[in-house]
Amino acid sequence: MKQRGKSSIVFDDVYLTSYACVSGPLEMKGPLGEYIDAGYDKLNCNQNSWEKAEATLMKDAIELALLKGDYEKNDISIIMSGDLNNQIAITSYVMRDFAAPCIGLYGACSTSCLSLINGSVYIDNGFGKIAVCTTSSHNATSERQFRYPTEYGGQKPTSITFTATGAGAGIVSKEKKKAKIKVTRATIGQIIDAGVSDPLDMGRSMAPAAAMTFKQHLDDFHINANEYDLVITGDLSKYGSIVFEDILKEWGIDVSKYNYPINWSKVKEAGVKFAILRVSSYRNMKNPNSIYKDPYFETFYKGAKAVGLPVGVYFYSQCETVAQAKKEANFVLECIKGKKFEYPIWIDVENAYTLKNTTKTQLTNAVITAMDTI
Repeated sequence: MKQRGKSSIVFDDVYLTSYACVSGPLEMKGPLGEYIDAGYDKLNCNQNSWEKAEATLMKDAIELALLKGDYEKNDISIIMSGDLNNQIAITSYVMRDFAAPCIGLYGACSTSCLSLINGSVYIDNGFGKIAVCTTSSHNATSERQFRYPTEYGGQKPTSITFTATGAGAGIVSKEKKKAKIKVTRATIGQIIDAGVSDPLDMGRSMAPAAAMTFKQHLDDFHINANEYDLVITGDLSKYGSIVFEDILKEWGIDVSKYNYPINWSKVKEAGVKFAILRVSSYRNMKNPNSIYKDPYFETFYKGAKAVGLPVGVYFYSQCETVAQAKKEANFVLECIKGKKFEYPIWIDVENAYTLKNTTKTQLTNAVITAMDTI
């Protein structure tokens, strides 16, 4: 096992050797019903509480995966498990019946993949025989946890997602003879705040993180989306899926002298749709009052245009006054004179010294001045 790129892992010798899925009644009747191993006709799964129903689903899924893989409970080296409840309560109660080491995980919709990644890391490093990787959810427990009690009966918007009632369990090991699927690689995502404030629009709020993770995966392994027959995400639903696809369709990069040299043909082949070039920065250490042109701006502009890649520009601003802002803007206009851009001009305001020594009002006025000048 080794690291690949910024966020990814390559596995050497680990396989998914068994798996099982158990669900509620609605899921059994759905488009994926034929792939579900077992299910319940009643949402309460013959229990007297929703939490007990979810625990039943998880326990059944683990036991069925063990049975299908011809394993016993005492074969379990580690269990990677999580659910959507407070303090992963379902996991805690279910694990009482398995007497095996357990690592609790909470990744919400990503817990299924998160458990498989952690289990694969554990097994690939030789720390045990088999790892059980499991997660569960129940519509009634999740609705109460994150939205409204089911008894409330409130009107729901079209953007709201519907939490599945079901549990899945996968077993990973080094037993190639039992292999169903080889676990080859994985990419760890990062938190992306999409700025969506509607708690009933989870799909669109999660879509940017999903898109960023997928893009990072492609970058780390130097592959494109055609590598896969099917890409399955978590709880994006209809509207989140649209955002996910739109982000990937319009994927661009920003570049400056720190990225030199660039093979623009390979950039385009990788699926990049546009490039934003840094045109200038305000100061350098030798002459604090100077503005300098990015030394590779012209090279990058010609290179991107040569392969038909649309471009825009940004300038790294360190302005603290209206006068400085106007000076920066005029300098940018001089640098881009006679050039054609398909994307806008951005002002990048992130310099730590500037942010620390300028009030919000001063900085706002300076940025407005720069934009008005351009």
